[in-house]
Amino acid sequence: MEESEKEKDKEAAKESEKTYVSDDDEIDLYELGMVLARRWKLIIGIFVAALIISAAVSLFLLKPVYKSSMLIKSNADAINNIKSYQPSILLNNPNANQNIKTYQEFQILTQYINDINSNLSSGNYALISKQFGIPVNYVKHLNSLSVRQVKNSGLISVTIYVHKTKGFKSTAKGILKGINDSKYFTALSLKNKKYLLYKKALLIKELDKMNYIMDNLNMLVKGTGENGKLLSIYVHPKSFLLEVGALKTEIYKVDYDLKHRLYLPFSLVSEPLAPRVPFKPNKKLIVAVSGISALFFGIFLAFFIEFIEKNKNRHNNK
Repeated sequence: MEESEKEKDKEAAKESEKTYVSDDDEIDLYELGMVLARRWKLIIGIFVAALIISAAVSLFLLKPVYKSSMLIKSNADAINNIKSYQPSILLNNPNANQNIKTYQEFQILTQYINDINSNLSSGNYALISKQFGIPVNYVKHLNSLSVRQVKNSGLISVTIYVHKTKGFKSTAKGILKGINDSKYFTALSLKNKKYLLYKKALLIKELDKMNYIMDNLNMLVKGTGENGKLLSIYVHPKSFLLEVGALKTEIYKVDYDLKHRLYLPFSLVSEPLAPRVPFKPNKKLIVAVSGISALFFGIFLAFFIEFIEKNKNRHNNK
């Protein structure tokens, strides 16, 4: 009987402990709610203050940044294509086979852009203005530049970041001019231009030679007899006409490249569009994140202050 009573007492003690724990939980939840109710002004105050401050910073302190990209291409192929036609006079000229460097690696262009960004960070606006050939005010609108290779296209994307869109097209043209006229590519441009002029002179010389032969072809035919069998062994008028046509086509190509300045390392493929909507900052996102963060901070601060005050009261009551 005594053992059964002891077991009943133990079970009753366990039940009372469970009830006590449950009561404590209910009391804790109630106290949490009371803390929030007592400190609601603090929480709402921090929340509203965070919204006002973040909105003010976004509107007045953070500069908007706009971005747009232009596509450029290397003109190495344009120069190399001139080599596809080689008349006999070129093949016999030792200078015709010289290895002309017509393309600079993408890393060199990246280095130039990095130099521009460094000068922008240092405030060397006058230097950049001189390189791009644009007013200093337009340069001050620039935030930064970046370049990347467009995969499987052979094109290069130049992204322009600006704080203001005024004079954006002039800025974009100035950037391409600055790239082609930079110290990295000036020597290459001169070599390409000289190569094209040299190629044109040789092609014209070969064309004059072919025209002279064609002009005197009738006289040669008469000198070999009426049947012209002897002439057919050495001369083929049809092949001469094809050769003259090919020479004229190549001269036209060289003139086109010179006229459109394709001797420059890079040329424009697609102009950038003047941006209208800022790329950053995202003002709505900044305000929203600040508000939520402030709300959690306010709740944490309310419980922390409550905890400090309780411990202080306990210490005073001892």
